[in-house]
This record gives sequence, structure tokens and C-alpha cells, in this order.
Amino acid sequence: MEVNIEKMSSIPLNENKITKNEKSFNSKKCLIYPISILVICFFIIGIGYTHIKEDLGNRGHYQIQNIESYRKELRICETGLDDKCLTCNDETNECSACNPLFELVDGKCIPNYSFKSVYHTENANEKIDLIYKSFLNYIIEMSIDNEISSIQSYYEFPTPGAHTVYFKLDESKLTSIGSMFSYVKKMTSIYFNPKFDGSNLIDMQAMFYECNSLTSVDLTNFNTQNVQSMANMFYNCYSLNKINISNFDTRKVKNMFRMFFGCTSLESIDLSSFETRKLNEMSKMFYGSGITNIDISNFDTENVRSFLDLFNGCRNLTTIKISKIRTYNINNMDYMFKDCSSLIKLDLSSFDTSSLTSMHEMFSGCSKLTSINLSSFKTDKVTKLVNTFKDCSKLITLDISNFDTSRVSMMEGMLSGCENLFYLDISGFDTSKVYTMKNMFYNCSILTSLDISKFNTSKVSTMEGMFHGCSSLKNIDLSKFNTPFLNSISNMFRGCSSLTSINLSSFSVENHLYYREYVFYDCPKLVYIDITPFTPIMTYDKLFNENIGANGVIKINKTILNKIEKYVPNGWKIEVIEG
Repeated sequence: MEVNIEKMSSIPLNENKITKNEKSFNSKKCLIYPISILVICFFIIGIGYTHIKEDLGNRGHYQIQNIESYRKELRICETGLDDKCLTCNDETNECSACNPLFELVDGKCIPNYSFKSVYHTENANEKIDLIYKSFLNYIIEMSIDNEISSIQSYYEFPTPGAHTVYFKLDESKLTSIGSMFSYVKKMTSIYFNPKFDGSNLIDMQAMFYECNSLTSVDLTNFNTQNVQSMANMFYNCYSLNKINISNFDTRKVKNMFRMFFGCTSLESIDLSSFETRKLNEMSKMFYGSGITNIDISNFDTENVRSFLDLFNGCRNLTTIKISKIRTYNINNMDYMFKDCSSLIKLDLSSFDTSSLTSMHEMFSGCSKLTSINLSSFKTDKVTKLVNTFKDCSKLITLDISNFDTSRVSMMEGMLSGCENLFYLDISGFDTSKVYTMKNMFYNCSILTSLDISKFNTSKVSTMEGMFHGCSSLKNIDLSKFNTPFLNSISNMFRGCSSLTSINLSSFSVENHLYYREYVFYDCPKLVYIDITPFTPIMTYDKLFNENIGANGVIKINKTILNKIEKYVPNGWKIEVIEG
């Protein structure tokens, strides 16, 4: 029925003259308005209820988007939805369903796994290693991205990004976790359950070997009470910047060989709890790591025999606390501090080196080192001093006058590149067993004097480059040098721009001095040379260059006059003696 309100309002109402039809119409009008309003209200309430119901349902489901924003809004599930809790109880605000490797206890997800590891993939359908395959027999259960998975050592992830994998192991049968993650290059972090039972473990060798993407490792509560080897444990984990091993029990550990080798991003390690009474191998332990300071003063090294490459390549290392360690059984310190280019001072005065046999490149490349205290060093058993102080370019003084070199056979490059060294006392060196002095003082450019008058050179075969670049050296006494086995003097005095005279009259060269090129090159103040022992069998075309003193004198044996005459510098006088 259509009702025209405007027409109705124009009809004059006469209360005294209401017809029967008019009464009926008015009654109907009174019923229409309330009913319409009620229908509209119920309709609105129904729509609202439907939306609220759907919304609340979605909020409790673990696949919803923006979980954190919903949780903050309605405070549903205090623990939050994550890789532990998958669904929440709306009424109790507690977790109602957990990841398969968690146990639901009183609304909370309690870990029921051995460890959790996170991996990162860059591409879709990327297949990566999860664990070393030899450990498959120890895995009871595993879940990948919150779903139970078959036991497998690798997995193809359909989508790129971070992926969480939980492993539950039969810990009672596990005696070794050596190489467990060896070459697992996509793992970024790992966390072990505090309840992980490692009481049967004896081997952790190469556990994270070449885990190049690993950035953090938490082994805070790891039980290592029976572990004997930690060799190569974090070898070449060059992304590792955070590690917690402060509670390690190392009382039975014998081997820490290359433990932190190549951990270039690792700036600090807390080893204060380490007890090393049984340790016998720690060579290359910190080789190439990024540590800036290290304290191993608490280490018991009584059973250790070698410090080979111990801090080699630790370019960021500025402080070492090492003074209290026992060194009396150490026989090898080769490359121990090589390329520790940030070290400024080093006090080794507490070292007992009574068993030491080799110091090959021990401080080589310590380019900022200004002082070294070696006052307690006993070197009577040392046979190698090769490149020992090579490129210690900031060293000003060096006291090694106490060195006993009676057994040393090699001094090659010993002080090479010590370009700021202005004083050195090696007058007491016993060189009777030395056979190579090659580059021994190479580029010691500030050294003005050097007393080597008592050197015994009877076994030396090469003096190549021995004084090369000693541009401040004004005189040198070689009058007692006896050289029956010498075969090379190439570059021996090259660049000695302050030398005025060189006397090699004591040299015994006979017919075996094969290498003699550039011997007097770039000696602009040199005006006197005595090479009377030199023989006709030699060639002399590369003995001098034009950068030599003017109007000098060269003393030779008559037998070589015809061979050397045309190569003698212009203006020089030749003094000949009978052969």
C-alpha cells in the first residue's frame, strides 16, 4: 500500500468527525513505524555479529597476517604466535597448540628438541645442507618451518628467506658431534636446548667447519665435561660475530688446534673459564681471527709443545694478556705473532724459552710494534731466526744482545724491513753455523753503524741483499769475513748511499761466486772498493751502475784486469796487484 504523507498532512482533521476507515488507517500507521525500526536494528546487529565472529575466528588462527598487530590490539595469547606457539586460546590467553617439537604444559610451549638452527636461502626451490649426513642415524624427529619432516640431511625450500629447523636427537647414543655441521654453508645461527645432554660427548672437532654464513652460536649451557677435542671447531666461520662459550668445561680437552681459525668477524672471546691442564695442542688457535684483545693468562700450557701460528694474521689485535702462561716446554714459536699489525707493545719478559728451537717469522709483519721485551729469552737451542723481525717497521730499538746464536743456521731476512731501527747490538752473535744471511739487514735505512766484525762466515753460502737499502750505513768492517762457500753476493750493498768504502779483501771466492749482479748499484758516495780476491772466471758487466761516487779507486787482481777494465766507472782509477 502506498501512502502519500504530503496529501495526508493537507487533509483537515476533525477529531469529532473521524470515520471508521480513518480509525483503521491510523491504527496501521502506528504499527508500521515500530516494526520497521526493529527490522532495521536486527539487520544491523546481525551484520555486526557476523563480522565480529569471523574476525575473532581469524585472530585465533595461526595463519593470520600481521599477528603482532592483532595480539597487541586484543592481547590474545600472552606468549605470542611464533615458531613455538601455533594457536592460542581466546578465552584463557594461553597457547593451545605448539610446534611439533615443543610440549604443551599449562598453556606454555616447553622445548622438546635438542637444538634449533636457522638457515637462509636466496632463491626459490633452493636445495641446501642442513646437517652432516653421518648424523642421520641419531635424529629421532625433525620439523622444518613448523611442520614435521622426514629425516634428511638436506632440504629444498620452496621460498627464499629464513627457515627454522628443529632437531631431536637420541642424545644418549651421541659420543661425537665432530663435523656435525661441516660445510653447512647456509646456516646463520644455532641454539642448543639448555637440557641438551652432552655428558657422553668426547669429540667436538670441526663441529662448525666452514660454516661461512654462521653469525651467532649460543652454547651457554652446553655440557662439555668429557670433551677431549675442539680442534677446527669454528674453522673459517668468517661471518661469526657472536659466540657464547663462557661456561665450557675444558678440563679434559687436549686439542684446540685451529679452533677459531679464520673467524675474521669475531672481535672478542671470553675464555676466562677455560681450564687447560690437559691441553697439548693449540697451534693456529686464533689464526686470522678478528679479535681485538685476548686474555689467555689463565691457560695452563705445561703440556703444550708448540705455539706455531698462534696469533698469526690477527690484524686487529691490540692487546694480549699472556704473561702468566708456562712456556718452558714450548719448542716452536714460528709465526706466533706474524702480521699482528695493530700490536704496539709486547712484553714477553716472563717467557721461559729454554726448550725453544725455532723463531721463524715470529714477529714478522708487526708493523706498528714499537717495543718488544725479550730480556728473558734463552735461545741456546734455537736453529732458525729467519725473518724473525721482518717488516717491524716502527721498531726504534731492539735489545737482542742476550741471544745465544751458537746453534742458529739460518738468519735470512732476520731484520729485513726494520726501517726505523737506529741502534742494534749483535756484536756478540755466534754465527759459526749460519749458512744464509740473505737480506739479513735489508732496508734498515736508518741504521748508521753495525758491528759485525766478529761474525764467523765460514759456512755462509749466500749474502745476497744482506745490506740492500741500508742507506744510512756509513761504514762497515768485513775484514775478518772468511767465505769459502759463498756463492752469491747479488745486491749485497745495493742502495747503501752513505757508504764511502767497501773492503772485500778477506773474501775467499775462488771459482764458486756465481751470483754477483748489482753488488755496488746506487752507492753515490762510494769511492773505494777492494775486490782483490775476485777471479777471471767471473763476469763484471753488472757490478756497478752510473750512480756511484766520482773519481774513486778500485783495487783488483791483475788476472781480471782485461775482464773488468771496460766496466769500471768513468773517472775511477784502477789499482792492480799481482795475483
